[in-house]
Amino acid sequence: MTESKNARGCCLATTFALTLLLLTAPVLAADRSPALQDRLAELVGQDRAPALFAAVIDRGGVAYAEAVGVRRRGFSAKVTTNDLLRINSNTKAMTAMMLATLVQDGTFPSGWQTTMQDVFPDLTKDIHEDYHTVTLFELLSMRSGVKKDARNHTDYRYASISDVADRRYAFLREHFGEPPERARGRFRYSNLSMTMAAAMGERLTRMSWDTLMRERLFKPLGMTRAGIGEPSKNGPDQPWGHYHDRDRTWVSREDEIPAIYGPAGAVHVTIHDWAKFIGQWFRGAEVKVLDRRTQTALITPEQRKSRYAGGWRLKRRNGSIHRIWHTGGSKTWRSLLDVHMRSGKAYLAVATGRDRDRPSTRKMLESIVKSMR
Repeated sequence: MTESKNARGCCLATTFALTLLLLTAPVLAADRSPALQDRLAELVGQDRAPALFAAVIDRGGVAYAEAVGVRRRGFSAKVTTNDLLRINSNTKAMTAMMLATLVQDGTFPSGWQTTMQDVFPDLTKDIHEDYHTVTLFELLSMRSGVKKDARNHTDYRYASISDVADRRYAFLREHFGEPPERARGRFRYSNLSMTMAAAMGERLTRMSWDTLMRERLFKPLGMTRAGIGEPSKNGPDQPWGHYHDRDRTWVSREDEIPAIYGPAGAVHVTIHDWAKFIGQWFRGAEVKVLDRRTQTALITPEQRKSRYAGGWRLKRRNGSIHRIWHTGGSKTWRSLLDVHMRSGKAYLAVATGRDRDRPSTRKMLESIVKSMR
């Protein structure tokens, strides 16, 4: 009898242990992908980038993520999936969502159709007349006619103006005095367009874009490590960006963009913080900063066949948008984000270096995303 009880006890203990193992194993396996790690290691081994990051995001957050390489060429510290990543123009979707929260709460007096003249009546004589009635939504959809980049946009002559919002205002006051580069209504990808949209939000709230991003997006979504600027300047032992010199050797450099251009490409995030933002585009997110109507409007272009709105490039299937995606690039970083809204899956890849042959790095990231799909 005693032996039977002991045997039964051992059996129950073993069953419990196996059950616990089975319940735990998928969680442990889900955050890593040996196949993806091998793929990234192969590319880093070919010297395609000093470091590569990639992840699959689903409705539960990060399904799995991998990071391979060193944080800075010439140093031994390895990258991790908790490192800060500069996402460049993938910032635009975040800026657009933040501005959409202001539309949602009525801060913009005429919502998406609020014009530059509505917000900046004091600039009527300074900005070109063709911009007077350009709307917030046209700016977010890159259909205002404004050119891609402002003349001397890397010039730091505005740095003497201490307040960054005032600095951005002075910058735009000068550059919007010039006529549009294209006819209003035609698509023209533009960093300047997103910068102007953010300046409208700054004027109406009397808060800087940096503060608005923290208060209206990062904090509500729990993006605790998201911030502005070059990762290596915002925390010890963080990745550096790299460029190829003439000998095709990777050289590290802190390539900070001017603060006035922040809304177009200055956000840095961890993969896990990025996933919290990405999750906004899936049904069932625990926290939502936008109601469904506002969020749908953000990526619904006024021209039916337009392929850009709300900081996203759009892909349609059977006439409706099923996928949103964007790239981000600078002289030293490159990123790609691909969000499939209906399936609740997203794929991201980031390189801490950009090849002298610019399409080469982009195609590499595309191949990584394709392998994850």
